[in-house]
Amino acid sequence: MTTNKLGKERSPLGLWLDEHGVSQQFVGEKAGLSKNTMSNLCKKNGTPPTGTTISKIMNVLIQVDPRVRKEKLWPFLNGHRNPK
Repeated sequence: MTTNKLGKERSPLGLWLDEHGVSQQFVGEKAGLSKNTMSNLCKKNGTPPTGTTISKIMNVLIQVDPRVRKEKLWPFLNGHRNPK
């Protein structure tokens, strides 16, 4: 499933947040990222994040679930093409 309950197409990051009940706002504030950046990263075909942004987000998400893996949230890290 790539859509949330509101019917919005979501990226793997957006789906993970939805499944874990974590808001984009919470992660953005904790990671020091703007609302627009978080929104873009949670859209299905949003802009891929920089390495620094991935690190900031992962530092927050690991506090929620230590088992989270960045390769699951950003498949292009595994060498898969970015789905743009």
